[in-house]
Amino acid sequence: MKKVFLVLLAIPVLISAQQFKFGFDTEFSYIRITDDQKTHALGYESFIPVTFNLLLEYDVNEDISLKAHVGKTLLAVEFSGYEFGLGVSYKFYKPFYLSSGFMYHSNEGGDLSISHGVNFAALYLITAGVGYNFSDSFSLGLNYYFPLKKEKLIYYNFPPQSYSFYSMLRLNFVFLWSL
Repeated sequence: MKKVFLVLLAIPVLISAQQFKFGFDTEFSYIRITDDQKTHALGYESFIPVTFNLLLEYDVNEDISLKAHVGKTLLAVEFSGYEFGLGVSYKFYKPFYLSSGFMYHSNEGGDLSISHGVNFAALYLITAGVGYNFSDSFSLGLNYYFPLKKEKLIYYNFPPQSYSFYSMLRLNFVFLWSL
């Protein structure tokens, strides 16, 4: 019983010592696809993919932060869907930081027309990036995403062709506030 009482006394101290931040980001994507012969930019049928995420960040110490996000990519027909990600950032020279992590993107499939379609694809991506903190609540980041496995995104019936996700570059506008 004494151990439980001591643990319960220690929890408020541990929680108050932690640094949590909550916020959102908006990301603009540039996606490369391949047909196994050449790689080129995704020919967007609508608009450039824009992602909106909710973020939760935990500062482990002054230089290292753990991040989690959940969001949805919209506007582009070929690349849209829900995303979940985990990452870490390291402030190597304030206000600059490096980041890395893992992301799951659930690409929404569906036919666009008789001759052109979009496949459902579960994309597992690793990421590396760099960013700049303009203030305590705003930063700008640039991240590169690379898939762990090539997944087919787009297909054309005439002539028969299919394109796989190759890589992605994202520009992030991040807004975070301490809880």
